[in-house]
Amino acid sequence: MSALLSQVEEQVETAMSNAPHSQAKEKSSELSLLSGWLLLLGALTGLAPLSIDMYLPGFPAIERSLLGKPGSAELTLASYFIGMALGQLFYGP
Repeated sequence: MSALLSQVEEQVETAMSNAPHSQAKEKSSELSLLSGWLLLLGALTGLAPLSIDMYLPGFPAIERSLLGKPGSAELTLASYFIGMALGQLFYGP
């Protein structure tokens, strides 16, 4: 009986000594996963304004190269905003 008790005590001590280490590993993996998601969401959030800011100065060149009427390139921006609004209705902000 005492041999069984000593084995159980050793196993408990081993488990207790390894517990903080395994918890630290779990926390660090959770933090790296969270930081990865935050970086991805931040990049996706900044992509829309950046694309619009790069697109607006090219309107005159787009109209000339596609032989469009003056002001016709703005329709593409309007359709972009309509698509973004519909996407917000279905998927949320």
